[in-house]
Amino acid sequence: MKTSFLLSFLVLALLNISAVASFEKIVNSSTAEHATSYEVPEGRPPVLPTDEYRIGVGDVLDIRLADMPTRESTLFTVLPAGVIDYPLLGEPLKVVGLTADEILARLTSGIKVIKNPRVSVKVRDYYSHRVIVSGAVENPGAKPLHREAMPLYTVLAAALPRADATAATIVRAGKVQPPLPLLDQKAMSTLVFPGDIIHINGKSDTKQFFYVGGQIASPGEKDFRTGMTLTQGLMACGGITRGAGTAVKVSRRNSAGFLATSEYDLRAIETGRSPDPLLQAGDRIEVR
Repeated sequence: MKTSFLLSFLVLALLNISAVASFEKIVNSSTAEHATSYEVPEGRPPVLPTDEYRIGVGDVLDIRLADMPTRESTLFTVLPAGVIDYPLLGEPLKVVGLTADEILARLTSGIKVIKNPRVSVKVRDYYSHRVIVSGAVENPGAKPLHREAMPLYTVLAAALPRADATAATIVRAGKVQPPLPLLDQKAMSTLVFPGDIIHINGKSDTKQFFYVGGQIASPGEKDFRTGMTLTQGLMACGGITRGAGTAVKVSRRNSAGFLATSEYDLRAIETGRSPDPLLQAGDRIEVR
């Protein structure tokens, strides 16, 4: 009986090792193209992007000192310069690119007005790492990532795919990835990264459009496809007219139902000084 128990234990252990190795293989495959942007700090062992979160602009940190109650807010937003203004430090602390533990270490060594300060640092609001989900879901829009990368199924759990949803298409850095069937467990483990746009295809998907007006050769309602950029949309309309300016306005509905307008400079896009923005279905484009 003891021999049977030992054999069962060894089988379970081998299955567990196999499962871990399989997951690491998926992670390494999915992160290959991000290797240049994801750098491991010198002096520390490699960490999977699914195991950590590096602070970005707009994140809100909850920083507290043990045994020191205060009426002041313990929440600190990461400013556009990548710093936080913590009152017990002599100068702003640069935190972008650091983990909460690394920020804790810098605060502990930087606070001089308290002997042996006991500091805790947590991320209160995850703002800098987001993906956009659209299509056949009940809850579309921006979704925060609580790690440098997360499996697709965790994002879809927040977006709530509709019953007719069939596949997910990821647009990454302007490139459309092959569709991922929602019933494929391996496909749902694909990692998504900040900035990804995820479109959920549905059986009842209808044709989508965008709308162009102003100084354009062929204004009106135009067919939309996932991954289309602003310049591609203008080319599909025959291009801008002679004498048109380089300013283009793109208006789209936000989550509250109001139009939000962004302005782009075509000359800056054509010369590589500004990115070519992705369009969304329903966008209204005006060339001036």
